[in-house]
Parts: sequence; structure tokens; C-alpha cells
Amino acid sequence: MNKSKKVLLFTMPIPDLLDPGAQKYLFDTRSIVNLPYGLLSICAYVKKYARNCVNFRIVDINNHLVSEYQHGNVIRDGQEYFRKYIESETGEFNPDIVGISLMFNVGYHLLDGLAATIKKVAPNTLLIVGGNLATVLSEEIALKNDIDAVNFGEGEIPFLRLIDSEDSRAHVRSNNAFVTKESIKLGIKPANYTVSELDNIPPIDFSYVDLSNFNLPKIKGAVYKKNFKRTMVSRIIYLSRGCPFNCNFCAGFNVHGKKVRFLSAERAVNDVRKMVEDDGLTELFVCDDSFLLDKVRAKLILKEYVKLKINVNFPAILMRNIDDEVAQLLSQLGNTFQYTSLESGSDFVLKHIIQKPVTKDEAKCAVHSLRKFGISALTNIVIGSPGETDEHRNETLETLEEIGFSWVYFLIALPLPGSRLYNECKENGYLVNDSFFCPSLTKCNIRTPSYTPEHIEKQAYMMNLHVNFIHNYNLRIGNYDECIKSFSNLVNVYSDHAFAYYCLAKAYEGKGELDRALVHKGNFRSIINTSSFWKDWAVYFNLI
Repeated sequence: MNKSKKVLLFTMPIPDLLDPGAQKYLFDTRSIVNLPYGLLSICAYVKKYARNCVNFRIVDINNHLVSEYQHGNVIRDGQEYFRKYIESETGEFNPDIVGISLMFNVGYHLLDGLAATIKKVAPNTLLIVGGNLATVLSEEIALKNDIDAVNFGEGEIPFLRLIDSEDSRAHVRSNNAFVTKESIKLGIKPANYTVSELDNIPPIDFSYVDLSNFNLPKIKGAVYKKNFKRTMVSRIIYLSRGCPFNCNFCAGFNVHGKKVRFLSAERAVNDVRKMVEDDGLTELFVCDDSFLLDKVRAKLILKEYVKLKINVNFPAILMRNIDDEVAQLLSQLGNTFQYTSLESGSDFVLKHIIQKPVTKDEAKCAVHSLRKFGISALTNIVIGSPGETDEHRNETLETLEEIGFSWVYFLIALPLPGSRLYNECKENGYLVNDSFFCPSLTKCNIRTPSYTPEHIEKQAYMMNLHVNFIHNYNLRIGNYDECIKSFSNLVNVYSDHAFAYYCLAKAYEGKGELDRALVHKGNFRSIINTSSFWKDWAVYFNLI
């Protein structure tokens, strides 16, 4: 048996450290900090099956960012902060192998500085980058001076074989799970070694990460929000990998593939039961877009979770498979609102442009089922894909009014590397800026012969005001209490939102509370009289 190998694993930041406001928004409105689930899964898998001894340490950078923010420190120089921090962590642990998890675009600009710092402190360490973005940009990243290899695709099997190898450097050069400078020169095609049976991955050991910031007494969202108390014990779980669909904006399939692999229902229940018994779990987040693909399995799991008497939240769930029984079970698990993804209200856009496997009629049925059991339906719309027209967007407005979502989030199509959308925009010269490393879902980075970025940005905001304010579903049906709650939440975050005050006035008028209505009318008038931005929108919607 070889000597024990020391492996230091770094996450990358979720917020954009070039934008201090992004940190404030994320840490003020997120109920939990994303745990590095992929790294935790690698640790669990390797620890169970490795012949050689291994000592893992995970450095969750986002957890440290939250701690800094709690103490009033907004990180304004990400490069300098990480240089000092990573220098200290690497020097103390003295690792044989360092892994950097690069999942999202936003951390890419920090990669060079992070790698250089690690190599300066520990020049003989083997430095490997993995994750979704790393897989998509494997050659570009592998060619960087301080990067020794890129783990292509999932990491459990490649890291297990790496730990059991006699010579780590020789192993990455000879194994096609890793992209290296040598493999690129030789033209070796990388392979993604996925775990075919997810039950073979042991239950996650959360002791590798600091959970003190995971149960923050924060809120989720600005309009529809859920309060999380410090006494709650929260965990996350993934119950599947892979997605069979082909949405144009998605790049996740590059790591987990198109074939869906499910954790067995038995494991899905037993792992959570163990969290309840050992940790006192009260709040579970099932981060699994494919959960409802197998409705029989999903309902079995949901019924068992109900018996555990815990709250179970789904950040997103497959809309077309929501029926009355699913909605009832979600309600029994403590959900008063559910986020789903419609993407467009035009069947043409859904089928031929986005290729989203849902129809308007299926969305209507899902919302009806949720509403029957007291669950407010939230959704998102993505506009701005090449080929979509103003007529399609007008159709979307009509669909949204007909279905009646309680809230709709309007996003702008974001060309992520590895997605069909990115490839299309790159090939046709539609990208406004090739630098995709600080992405935004409210800014348009696509310019086609048919539209400008400015037009799409204005359309997105117009649609937001049209659906969520002027033609708000709950205002239309007289559900004034829900309106007052949601719009009050909104003005607590955005105190200068003229249309929120307008809607509050309408809601109080509907309840017959005219004095309060007058106060909010006054707030509305005061803002539009001093803000040209809000005055222009008030004129657009004939409010003055």
C-alpha cells in the first residue's frame, strides 16, 4: 500500500466578486449556501473504495464569503483575497493533489491567480481542475501554465483510480479521464467515466464542510419568500443525474450526460431518514430537476418523506408531470409555493427553438393541480433566443394571463459554453461580448439581424411589469391578502419600486382599506414625479 495521499479541494465563488452588489443580493436573499455536493460525493466514493489511504480536505470558499459578509466585509478585490487565503490553506495542509471545482462561469477570471498561488506555495503538488465549465473548456484550461490536468466529466471514478495509482503524475498523463498538455498534443480524446449505479455512492458525509452558515435565518426570494430559522437543520440531496432533454440554453449534460440515472427509492428514503435520526433534520432541499421523470418512484419517495414529518423543498420541479396527487404530497410536505420552469408561453418556441418538453396545456394542468391544494405556482420565462419574435413574446403574455401564475421571473437567454445556444451564437457571430465569465440573466449578450440587446432587455422588463404588476393574477381574482404580502415583501427589498406601491394601493382598495390605499398611491406618485425611469413606464401603461 502506498503512503496516504493528501487531497485539498477548493470550490469557486458563486457570486461575481467583480460586483459587490452581487454578493449583497445573493447573501441577503438566499436561504442557504450551496454546499459543494460534487466534491462531497467524490470524497464519499473514494474513501469507501480506495485501496490506498487518503486524507481529504474541502475548502468551501462560498462559506467563507458568507462569514465575511456577516461581519460587514464585502470582498472588492477577489484576486487579492483569494491569494492570501489560498496561500494560507495550501501551505498549512501541504497537499499532494489539489482539485479546483469550476462549475460556473463567474469564477473563471479567478482561476489563473488561484492556480499560480497554489503552485507558488506547493510547486510539486498535482493541480487538477474539474466541474461543468472545466469539462466544456477542458483543452483551454489544460493548456494553462499552472494547471496539470482537467478531470473530464464526473469525478468519482477518475479520482478513485488516481488515488490508487503508484505515480499520480504518470497516471493523469496516461488516463483518458484527464485532459493534459500531453494528451492534447497526442490528440487523445477524453472519456467521461460516470457512476452507472448511483446507489454505489455512499451517503454524503457533511462533516467535510462547515455547516454553520447553512442554517442561516435568511429568506428565499424577494417576493415569495420562506423564513429559515437558526434552529432548523437543513441538508440538500440529489436523487438523479443526467437529463434526456435538449433545452437550447442548458450545458449540464456535458458532465452527467443525457441518460438519467436514479438513486433507488430505498436509498433516497433511507439517506434522509438517517439525516433525521442522526442530525435532527427538519428541512430538506431536493436539488433535482429530473425528480418527477419517473412519477411512480417520485410519489413513493414523497409519501415516505411525508411520514418523516419534515419540510421538503424542490427549488425546481418538472412541470408537465405535476398532477393532483403530486400537488397534494407537496402540500403535505409544507409547500405553499412551488417554482416550476415554463421558459416560454409559445408552443412554437418551446418545441422548435428552446426544445423544452412541455406545452401550454400541460402547464395549465400543473398550475390547476397546485392551486387546488393551496400552492401558489411560480415560473420563469426565458426570452431572447435567436428565432424568437415579438409575436412569440406577445403570445407568451397571453398564455401567462390565461394560466395565472402567482409570479413570473423573466430571464434573458444566456449563451453558456457547452450549450446549443452558445454554439449557435458563436457560429453566427451573434455574441456581443466573447467574455462570458461574468454572466447576467438580465443583460442580453446576443445581437441578431432581427433584434438588438437593448430591445430584448426592454422587452423583458416590460413583460415583468405587464404580468406581475399591471395584470397580476392575484389582483385580478381578488386574492388581495396574497398581493399585500408579496408586494410588501418586494418594497422591503426595493423601496423605490413605483409599480409595487401602485399594486399595494390596488390591493388595499380591493379590501376597502382606503386610508392605506391612499398612502401607497402617494408613494407611487412621489416616485414617478422624481424618476424619469418610472414615469416613462407609467406613461407606457397609461397609469398617468
